[in-house]
Amino acid sequence: MDPATGEVRKRCTPWPTREDAGPGVSALMQLPTPVK
Repeated sequence: MDPATGEVRKRCTPWPTREDAGPGVSALMQLPTPVK
């Protein structure tokens, strides 16, 4: 993945991305809606 693309995805998503987060947050991302 291109680093520039990763930055754009981080800004667009209100929750942490898989690249930034660990296994725990990745599991939360699998839910239909983001958990606050």
